[in-house]
Amino acid sequence: MKTAAAYIRISTNQEKQSNSLELQEKTIREFAKRNGYTITKIFSESATGTDDNRPILKQAIENTLSTNDYLIALRVD
Repeated sequence: MKTAAAYIRISTNQEKQSNSLELQEKTIREFAKRNGYTITKIFSESATGTDDNRPILKQAIENTLSTNDYLIALRVD
């Protein structure tokens, strides 16, 4: 089975936030199960999607590079 980390994020702009962290995690876990992935770690943060300098996103990427896990994120907009 393939291993993957999940990255979930809520927007700092409440008008643009349509999916809670819980819903994103549930959706990613369902996707992972259907596609043969085991989620090994969840990375979660509250940050604007327009900022590429998101510390938790950077941690998630570094983790996948060091563990050879996949990284799964949900894009809703």
